[in-house]
Amino acid sequence: MTDKQKEQCGRIIDKTAMAAGCCNLVPIPAVGAVADYGMFTAMTLSLAKVFGQSLTEATARGIALAAIKRLAARFAVGCVVREFGRLAPLVGPLVSGSLSFVMARTIGWWIAGELSRRTICAARACVTNK
Repeated sequence: MTDKQKEQCGRIIDKTAMAAGCCNLVPIPAVGAVADYGMFTAMTLSLAKVFGQSLTEATARGIALAAIKRLAARFAVGCVVREFGRLAPLVGPLVSGSLSFVMARTIGWWIAGELSRRTICAARACVTNK
């Protein structure tokens, strides 16, 4: 991944993480999770463009879901705290939003890394097939 690609990815990931954090301030369980999935799909489409890849929405949803599943174990406790934390009047939404921000950044960088590796592998395949 080039420095320019890292910078572009960082902007996309940060915007998505901020949106995820804000959406998860809503004190209604599961609302943030549904919004997160849609945002991660849109983020995946944007990140793919950084690497010159064209993805269908279905493929982007699959990559986003794979990232969520892959990192779910790491965030299992955080997800439970986030959902039950919504029930606490003042602190709950703040904790929920903060955890969502961190999870979105982690998922975003994982997706960016995977897309970068796909680009490198595709480029190597083109070179070896010539």
